Amino acid sequence: MGKKRKKGGADDREKKEKKAWEVDVRSQRYIRTPTPDLVDAMLDQLETEAEKRAVIDLSERLEALYALRSASHREALRRSFDIFCPDQAGGTNPASLRVTLSVADNSGVDHPTRDIEEEEDVFLQLLHMAFSKANYDLLGQSEYDSGKAESFEVTIDLELNPKKLDYGFIERLHARMDQDPQFEAAAEVTQKVLVYHRGQGQETISGMFLMEKIDIVLTELFALAIWLVWFAIGVCRMSIDLKSHFRWAVWLAHAAAASVVKVDNGATIDDDEILLQDPEPTVDEPKTRKVYRNTLRGLLKRNWLMLFTPVTLLEPTFREMVVVYRTKEEAKTAAKEGRVPRVEIKTFANVPMADFEIILPAQRTVTRATDVLKLVGVVAGAAAYVYKSVQDEFAANPRAEVEDVVADLFPVLLGAGTYASKAVTQWMNAQKKYNVTITQYLYEKSMANNYTVFAYVMDSIIHQEHKEALLAYFFLWNHGANSIGDLDEEIERFLARLNEDIDFDAQDALDKLASDGFIKFQGQLANASQLFYLPITQCIHKAEEKVTQVLYNRNRPCPYCSILDDLKPR
Repeated sequence: MGKKRKKGGADDREKKEKKAWEVDVRSQRYIRTPTPDLVDAMLDQLETEAEKRAVIDLSERLEALYALRSASHREALRRSFDIFCPDQAGGTNPASLRVTLSVADNSGVDHPTRDIEEEEDVFLQLLHMAFSKANYDLLGQSEYDSGKAESFEVTIDLELNPKKLDYGFIERLHARMDQDPQFEAAAEVTQKVLVYHRGQGQETISGMFLMEKIDIVLTELFALAIWLVWFAIGVCRMSIDLKSHFRWAVWLAHAAAASVVKVDNGATIDDDEILLQDPEPTVDEPKTRKVYRNTLRGLLKRNWLMLFTPVTLLEPTFREMVVVYRTKEEAKTAAKEGRVPRVEIKTFANVPMADFEIILPAQRTVTRATDVLKLVGVVAGAAAYVYKSVQDEFAANPRAEVEDVVADLFPVLLGAGTYASKAVTQWMNAQKKYNVTITQYLYEKSMANNYTVFAYVMDSIIHQEHKEALLAYFFLWNHGANSIGDLDEEIERFLARLNEDIDFDAQDALDKLASDGFIKFQGQLANASQLFYLPITQCIHKAEEKVTQVLYNRNRPCPYCSILDDLKPR
């Protein structure tokens, strides 16, 4: 029995430690698996060759349909990129802005003239729409806080310097989108720099991390010392007279009484019971999931013997991150040169959550107060010890030699001096490592910048919408899912077998299919208890008809001209 209790206690402790390493991140909608691999996995579930050919035909037609339909968005976004992210040196002249925008495009429709500020608003609106369709999420405050709470490769503290950024156009976007769930939960930093991300991974590093371990131990000791001082002060104040004890007792009694809540049937329940009940999530509330990280602090708290052994740190990563910003220097330079100020758009791959700040612009290093306290504390403690030891030595033996006293104190002086020099050296090395890491990110983790982001994001929109619609139809047709909930679960289980851990948006995918008449339902889609789909052969013919309508619709922009323009050398 005793062993069982001990085992249970160990399991509980392990669960608590594991929970402490968990990080809440927003569930991803990004389907990473390439389309050919996704189609092959679907074909493996079919038996006849006719069914397999039908799925391939439908996939090809859906992809063509979404590619052609994106022409309007592509053309509008291209126009904005030409203004704010031109692929040539310099930028657009404000005087020619109205002329450029008033020229008829391929559809024969004149675009209304707009000033620069209005064009900025249109650009960010189109850009945010593109990122959302490509399943990027705006950086949330909880994700920002989780990243700031730890360090991974970059051990120096950084903060954004807003004085070096021109962010008025980003604040206007936040003001217009304040009802959007993504903007409601967005990190405060996104009001200065737009930060999008999609996909999640993991990265590991190994080593001794000796100085980092010493810093953690000293930080914990300083925190404990400060807590003991405040606790002692509190105890002294509470023991002044009996009246203070009486007031504390009355206050605690009132607090205990206030923690009991009356309910309709006359019974009472405690506040803790209410907190244990998970509230029903709203429709617009973003779903989250837990990922794991092994931090140096967490490993030491679990086993202090790791102070003397190499350790492996594990950190969740953002597979792709996009940063949108404009510097104040660029705004001033553009005003002097009489051109539209450029907007910088940079994308990065596999960025550790704890180090994501390194990709932000206008960063400045910050010296932590705890680092200064540790350094001053060690030096001051060593100095006080030396002073007291010298006094005691000469008081006991006035004829003592100075050299002998110094020799006795040499280990203390050596230890304090070594730590102080190592701390200063570590800070200088961290500065150098920060510069090296920036270079590494620019060369190794950078994906696309400015105008090249345009083609990448537009292609990603086509692939994501195609995959979502194809998955939704396939599992309605082949698996017989009759409701949104069943469909969602079926697709997520299927993607899990492909190492995809995502929150599939079944309703969005069904909206695409319903708009083209591939599925039918009664009443509102969100409340539909049963979904009806067209046979796959009819869907193939309907998709062909839709493609033909888009190609020969004279009221639409040329659906392939922008795609062909992307292939031209610039």
